[in-house]
Amino acid sequence: MLHLWNKKFSYSNLSRATDKTGGRFYSSNGEKVPSVTTILDKTKSQKDKDALIAWKEKVGQIEASRISKNPCREEINA
Repeated sequence: MLHLWNKKFSYSNLSRATDKTGGRFYSSNGEKVPSVTTILDKTKSQKDKDALIAWKEKVGQIEASRISKNPCREEINA
């Protein structure tokens, strides 16, 4: 497997867990750290949350779920 890590930093192995609210956390040496997507979700403005809800209503729940699960593989025409 090809690893493209920057050798300037030391990357430790992390374990991944999901809490009761669906937030993903990583831990190393017993210290829990939230995932980037968890941080982005928790800091999203109400305007952005409302826009996402409106988009899901516009394209439909099934299509929104399909696009959300494969965001890098799809061209989004919304």
